[in-house]
Amino acid sequence: MDTDSESAKMKLLVIGLLVFLVTGCISYSELAYLLGGHKATARVSRVREVEEVRRIGTRTMHAVEYEFTDSRGNHRRGSDRVDVDWPVTEGAMTDVQYRSGTDGDSRLAGHVNWVGSSVFFAAAIYLTIAGYRFWREVSEGAAEIRKSRRR
Repeated sequence: MDTDSESAKMKLLVIGLLVFLVTGCISYSELAYLLGGHKATARVSRVREVEEVRRIGTRTMHAVEYEFTDSRGNHRRGSDRVDVDWPVTEGAMTDVQYRSGTDGDSRLAGHVNWVGSSVFFAAAIYLTIAGYRFWREVSEGAAEIRKSRRR
């Protein structure tokens, strides 16, 4: 066995596992909205432009604040950050999606994190393939050891 090759494979497996875990947390939030999310109509109370600083530069976003009444009659407030081309204006009514509970999160309806979920599923596929290859190599190695002991 080539130890450099084996080390590289192990590093890729660990990186894949870390990506899987991080994006799994992001995807959990999306899954919670999908399975336990409710829709409501909210009144937009404030829209302002904010600069979001990233490693590759700055990006202008809309910080949207809104108020709505949930299905239990509780008055709730929420906020979300969306691209500046998102069609929302102060005083307008818009759909929101929220999760139950007093600390339940909310967001503008349709504001889904497709990138995080896509990377999660890609990492899951990668780990499945890498795990199968690992299992196959271990099985072949164990078979060779059994053969050599019989001789």
